[in-house]
Amino acid sequence: MTRDSENPGSASKLPLRVLFCEDHSADVELCLWTLNSAGFEVTPDVVVSVNAALQVVSATEYDVILSDYNMPDFTGMDVFRVLKAKGVSVPFILVTGALGEEKAVECLKEGVADFVLKDRLARLPTVVRRAMEERRLREERTLAEQVLRRSEASYRSLIESAPCGILRVGAESGHFLDVNAAMAEMLGYDSAADLLAAEPADRLALDLKTRSRLTKEYERQGLIGETDVEWKRKNGAPITVRLSGRLLRDKSRVVPCFELIAENVTARKRAEERIRQLNRLYAVSTDVSQAIVHIVKRDELFRRICEIAVGQGQFRMAWVGMVDPATSLVKPVAHVGLDDEYLSDVRISVADEPSGRGPV
Repeated sequence: MTRDSENPGSASKLPLRVLFCEDHSADVELCLWTLNSAGFEVTPDVVVSVNAALQVVSATEYDVILSDYNMPDFTGMDVFRVLKAKGVSVPFILVTGALGEEKAVECLKEGVADFVLKDRLARLPTVVRRAMEERRLREERTLAEQVLRRSEASYRSLIESAPCGILRVGAESGHFLDVNAAMAEMLGYDSAADLLAAEPADRLALDLKTRSRLTKEYERQGLIGETDVEWKRKNGAPITVRLSGRLLRDKSRVVPCFELIAENVTARKRAEERIRQLNRLYAVSTDVSQAIVHIVKRDELFRRICEIAVGQGQFRMAWVGMVDPATSLVKPVAHVGLDDEYLSDVRISVADEPSGRGPV
């Protein structure tokens, strides 16, 4: 956290559009004061009925919805269920006077982002930030999935309207024997002849291990299924090519070459990896929220958060530090994963000095 974020008045505040479902104006004012003090610039709307909530949400884009659990004629979960049924995906946080652990877990399972007790409103800014970050991750993951689907649709259209990459590779030499124009273009060459002339003697199209595997697959199945190889384009950029095809044999049963169809799947592989990354980050965020609900002891919570980051997020190491007010140094209090004595030697400050200007 930077000094500006610790002193909201020293920098522009983060705009926050909030819908309150609350029948006590004093509670609304207290929430507003807490959020504004934490660096938000809140634009609030207040409703006291389910229909009113549905009406304003359909007309206004909100960053978060804060709702009391118990109200005279309905509950916060009544509001949440109606909005969910209408496809509203705004983070929904219960701000309530009391909520048992069993009821809290039930609400979280239904999809509520989190809950905050009214006598612990200091947690509210952190919960709001986390809920907004989870929403951002969900939206980014959805966008990545849409990009992947569009990429696949575009690729299918390309195959239907234009020639695909076709190549022959020597089964013994591993070098290109023949390619078509589409294959040359895929690898960044002006023509097939340009590609064949440019292939160096020491760089094989298919190495011995790959050729052996493809030969065994063909002998077993009568075809070569999809297999990915990593090549480089003329400019050195990496490209992932998916190959499928057959072996061409002569009458003496000698295998002269592989005849293959090639597909450029570089963008698809990157999109798939991006989705996997987003899924891991979303899992970390969700599991951390669950840990905060269930774990009371501070050190146990810190340790569990580090375990989630390393286990679910697949980070090499995660650690939590606390600031020593006397020295302004960040003291590690929990960590999981690869250390290499990093934490034993680290000196990180929150003061305005060289050791205080890093990522922490």
